[in-house]
Amino acid sequence: MGDVRLSPSSDTDEGESRLSVLQNELISVKCELAKCLNREKSIKMALEFKEDEVEKLKLERDFEKKKKDLQELRSKLEMLQNRNHFLNDEIQKLSRMLQQEQFRNHSKQLNLQDMSAEVDQLKRDYVFLLQSCIRITCTDGPEMMELYMYGEKRVSLCIVFLSE
Repeated sequence: MGDVRLSPSSDTDEGESRLSVLQNELISVKCELAKCLNREKSIKMALEFKEDEVEKLKLERDFEKKKKDLQELRSKLEMLQNRNHFLNDEIQKLSRMLQQEQFRNHSKQLNLQDMSAEVDQLKRDYVFLLQSCIRITCTDGPEMMELYMYGEKRVSLCIVFLSE
C-alpha cells in the first residue's frame, strides 16, 4: 500500500471547498426555512382570518336566532295583551251587570217589603172592618153574635178600597 500524501494546500483547498459547499447548503437550508416560516405565518394568518369569519357567522346565526325568538316573544306578548284587554273589558261588563242586578234585587226587596207592609195593613183593616160589623150580646143563656149591618155603604166602600 502506498502512502499517498496529500499536500497541505490540497487539504486546505478541499477544506475550503467543503466549507463552501456546507455554507451554500446552510444558506439554502436557511432560505428554505425562511420560506417555510413565511408560509407558516401566512397560513396562520389565513387560519386566524377563517376563525374570525367562523366566529362572525356564529354570532350572526345566534343573532338571527335571537331576533326570531324576540319576534315570537313580541307576537306572544301582543296576543296576551289583546287577550288581557278583552278579559278586562269582559270583567268590567260583568261588574256593571252585577251592580245593575244588585240594584234591581235591592229595589225588588224594598218593593216586596212595601207590599208585605201593605198586605199586613190590609189584613188589619179587614179585621177592624169585621170587628166593627160583629156585635156580641150577652143575655141569659148562651152568648149570641149578631152581624150589624149598620154603615153598610161604609163597609162596602172599605171592601172595594181594600180589594183594589
